[in-house]
Amino acid sequence: MSLPDISTETLPGGLFNLRRKQISITAAGVEFEQPGLFKTRVFRKSWDDIDGVIYGIKTIRGIYISPGMRFEFGFKLKSGKQVSFSVMAIYGVGKKKIFQQYTNIYRWLEEFFIVVRVKELLKQYEAAGQLTFPDMYLSPEGVRLDKHIINWSDVDILDYNGYFIIKNRANPRQHKKYNYAADWYALVQYGIVHSLVGFYTSGPT
Repeated sequence: MSLPDISTETLPGGLFNLRRKQISITAAGVEFEQPGLFKTRVFRKSWDDIDGVIYGIKTIRGIYISPGMRFEFGFKLKSGKQVSFSVMAIYGVGKKKIFQQYTNIYRWLEEFFIVVRVKELLKQYEAAGQLTFPDMYLSPEGVRLDKHIINWSDVDILDYNGYFIIKNRANPRQHKKYNYAADWYALVQYGIVHSLVGFYTSGPT
């Protein structure tokens, strides 16, 4: 099912901020409001300006118990600047609705940015025969993690809630974890590695 050209959610600003936050994700880019004490700032960028994204759910720490959860999205610009969009949900106060909105935002982010970026980088890989990330190098030989090269036939991808692990089937001690809430390229890396594993182990269709 395709998504609409413009996808917008309006969420509560937080426990002590009654101004609501709005985020819009389109095929062209992302725009969201950041309510401040005296005025609201607007973040508006095209996907061409964005280098990486992160997302995650964090438990809010309390004195004795956790009062709720924080839903966060982060955007790293090619200039190096990092901007985040987050909302807080208090247990028993609209958490289910906010979680659904959070899920919607991720679906739009996946369709308009992650899938598109994976396809772009796979084309670059096909043309250059290699692809480099700060913490990963991909080539026809396999995946290089730190000092270890894992052949494509030995690459095992373990997908968990909030992160994934690349592991060497032949030597399980050789592995690396990528966190969707902390590693700017993890969402894109997962798609690329998954696609290349399928290509090298099954062959082109």
